[in-house]
Amino acid sequence: MKIMSSISKRILDFYGWKVEPSFPKGGPFVCVLYPHTTNWDTIVAFLAGTYWEQKFFIPVKETYNHPVLEKIIKNFNLLPITRDRDGYKKIKNEVEKTGAYPCIATEGTRKKSNGIKPGFYNISLETNSKILLFGCDWKNKTFRTFEPFEPHGTVQETISHIADILEPFVPMGKFPENESPIILSKSEKK
Repeated sequence: MKIMSSISKRILDFYGWKVEPSFPKGGPFVCVLYPHTTNWDTIVAFLAGTYWEQKFFIPVKETYNHPVLEKIIKNFNLLPITRDRDGYKKIKNEVEKTGAYPCIATEGTRKKSNGIKPGFYNISLETNSKILLFGCDWKNKTFRTFEPFEPHGTVQETISHIADILEPFVPMGKFPENESPIILSKSEKK
């Protein structure tokens, strides 16, 4: 693990990225990434997690369809799982079994959407975890980590809290035009 941490630090340094020197205490966490405008966000987040020697998993189905990618991801402490009707249950089981933290992109896509999806909030409640907000600040080449917090009442209140935290930093995506508004996705409002 120390070797992977050292390799990740060297890669981040080589590309000029700054990362908080230590991972926050007080987990378990659901790690939430905003914004997600490029696949490079996932790579930077993965390098930061490996640097911190933390075990994350990303609930992404696509990695199961590519055996080489799945092996690479598992070697870097990312544990893919499938998304389906039993997704929250599978995520909860994975957290209990491995102690790993789920890492979720709030928009669920790299393209601009009409808001944030509530999956991270539901997973936080299901796994009794705090929310740990991450952000790839491409303007300043800084992988930002914010103070962990408990879900705030409703999903709308929690997303409002996230908007307050991120306001001084946005836009910060590699492709700012693809950043989704920090509001509950219209398709989720019922």
